[in-house]
Amino acid sequence: MSSGTYNTMSVLYAVAWFLGAGLLLYMASLDVAHEVQLVWSILAIGSMLILRKMLFVRTKSSYRPLCYYKMIILILSGVIALRYMWWRTFHSLPLDGDLGTMIAGFLLYFAEIQALLIFFMSSVVYLYPLMREVVKADVDGEAELPSVDVFVPTFNEPSELIKLTLLATGNMRYPADKLNIYLLDDGGTVEKRQQKDPDLSAHAWGRYHELQALCEELGVNYMAREKNNDAKAGNINAALPKTSGELVLILDCDHVPTVDFLENTVVPFQKDEKLYLVQTPHFLINEDPVEKNVGHRTDMPSECELFYTSTMRGMDNWNSAFFCGSGGLLRRSCLEEVGGIGTRTVTEDIETSIQLARRGYNSAYIHKPMLAGLQPESFSGFMTQRLRWAHGMLQVFMMMNPLVIRGLSPTQRLCYFNMVSYWFFSFMRLVFLLAPSLYLLFGFALYDAPVHEVLLYGVPHLIAFVLYFNVFFGRVRWFLVSEMYETLQSMFSIRTIFKVLLHPQNGKFNVTPKDENIDEEFMTPLAAPYFILITMIILSVAVGLFRMFSGEPNWEFLVMATFWSSLSLLIVIGSFGALYEKKQVRHSTRFDVELDASLAFEGAAEPCLIKEMSATGANLCMSSEAAEKLEEKSLLNVYCEPLGRNIELNFRVCSRRVGDDTCEGDAKAAVGIVFTPSSLQEQRDLVALSYGDSERWRSILKARNVHPGLWHGFMYFCSSGIRSGFGVIGISIYRFLTMEIKFKRVLGAKD
Repeated sequence: MSSGTYNTMSVLYAVAWFLGAGLLLYMASLDVAHEVQLVWSILAIGSMLILRKMLFVRTKSSYRPLCYYKMIILILSGVIALRYMWWRTFHSLPLDGDLGTMIAGFLLYFAEIQALLIFFMSSVVYLYPLMREVVKADVDGEAELPSVDVFVPTFNEPSELIKLTLLATGNMRYPADKLNIYLLDDGGTVEKRQQKDPDLSAHAWGRYHELQALCEELGVNYMAREKNNDAKAGNINAALPKTSGELVLILDCDHVPTVDFLENTVVPFQKDEKLYLVQTPHFLINEDPVEKNVGHRTDMPSECELFYTSTMRGMDNWNSAFFCGSGGLLRRSCLEEVGGIGTRTVTEDIETSIQLARRGYNSAYIHKPMLAGLQPESFSGFMTQRLRWAHGMLQVFMMMNPLVIRGLSPTQRLCYFNMVSYWFFSFMRLVFLLAPSLYLLFGFALYDAPVHEVLLYGVPHLIAFVLYFNVFFGRVRWFLVSEMYETLQSMFSIRTIFKVLLHPQNGKFNVTPKDENIDEEFMTPLAAPYFILITMIILSVAVGLFRMFSGEPNWEFLVMATFWSSLSLLIVIGSFGALYEKKQVRHSTRFDVELDASLAFEGAAEPCLIKEMSATGANLCMSSEAAEKLEEKSLLNVYCEPLGRNIELNFRVCSRRVGDDTCEGDAKAAVGIVFTPSSLQEQRDLVALSYGDSERWRSILKARNVHPGLWHGFMYFCSSGIRSGFGVIGISIYRFLTMEIKFKRVLGAKD
């Protein structure tokens, strides 16, 4: 679709949405009796429940009827939300109280306005998620294909991690004369090698020689620039003038591509000369620190799946998909037109995307997982990453606000603005958590209205929002999981908001830690603000209970505020478990597979099943007899689907377990092995077997996007979140009383 067509359709959609919004606002402003409001709310929520049931039952229905169901649910929840905000604006604001009461009341009111804006903006963006079909390039034929340069920027990551990614890039199916791979090393620059500190200089020289040798071994081009200016963006920009590929694929050094990555992504560039980007999802194979520390369910969607499954597909429908820093294939000529990757903010990816979108270039998002990446292992590493995202997005909001810069279509403005303004969520989250404490501890009234009116308008609004969120995002984000993640981030993100608002030009690119090891359990050094938060809410509940039973007037408000504060307490406790770091000693993340294989036994072959593997080892299931006679060093024969042929892998045995529960049928023994490749080709084959199959990642993703998540999320929050939260609180109290509490800094999460 051409840019002009996109702009015309965007204007038409914008007009339709404005007319619809006007109608909803009129319906919301109708003054009706309380009995009518109650009946209307019951009928609306009942209809939403019925439509939700129909929507999740008819998973095999055509796309359009399902969108109609979602549209009706959106309208019903929108009317309920607008009626609530109309009542809040004209019938409940505490305008006649003291200054503290007015401040408290308006803080809550502004937080509710923010939530309403997020609701309506995200509804427009996500209502019609686009699913593009993958068109494979004929990489083995005579068709003319564009040349591709693969950039793998690195800073301080271990060489084993880098080698894995470089081996995988060399496995990608593409004509050899059209493909060049570059390792862009910012840890071995001239500036770093010439540091005054002899230890740091020696380390940089060592890294420089080590990675040069690695690149020579793998047939990869090594680049190290003069100075480390502008972080990752500057590293890429320094490589652009020294290379010449028509397309540039940028991969983080912990993002391992599948064999079919390029053949699945180059065709759109041949069909649309105005296309600047094809972005792919980041499929993250390890647990993030919240999942690891709280307790992860294998059927629960990862935290990032809401973004890559719903957000990016929704934005792609409005020609607003954007570069995500890695896993994106970009047209070189477009990058050169804007002077390379953007350097004004610390989120260079969306900054670059907005600059290219405003020039009329198109983008595309292919929702097929074709690279496997790693998430931070520690909570401090997790916060380092999220605070950088928050800082950069807010810089974009301040310095190149999508609502006012020229060149974007109306829907592009809305999509990008929705993305960057989301990062103000910490204000909204903290106000909702602490608002009842302002009343219980300080006596600041939040509403100037009877309790029955607050419940009449507020309770349907909350129920409708939960149902709306579950219908739109239930398969990729379970109920209450977002509350856990946002609560954990809010204590530090609120500081980032004020820093960017005061000094938008300031900011440092903090590299996300990769491949961390945690050899002992400890309380994260970032936990102190959360102890203060939970103490304040516990005090609020205690004061509320005391005031309720001491005969104070307005007991209805005391009951409501105490109940609200109790819910806030449960949310904070449910998130608290993530602050206690669990051990992480395995270097390579293993994942479940089921691959038929055979073992070499003195000229014969013994069948076995690979049940779990990584690029370094695997678990095999076999008969007890085979396990007993298996030699310490042996050979594994397995068909590699990505390569389309059998491969042989050397290994050594590291464990044997007879009668293991993980093995089924006749396979009664589990054998743990460590791969010992004897050649570079065997290393490439091993990486292709473990990481090269995009269908494996797709099937894992599909299996996790099954449950609508309302009940599952609630049970996960209660059984894992609250249980682990109380456990951590108990450990903290015990160690504090016995003077054994241990805080240890693995990584600094400085903003």
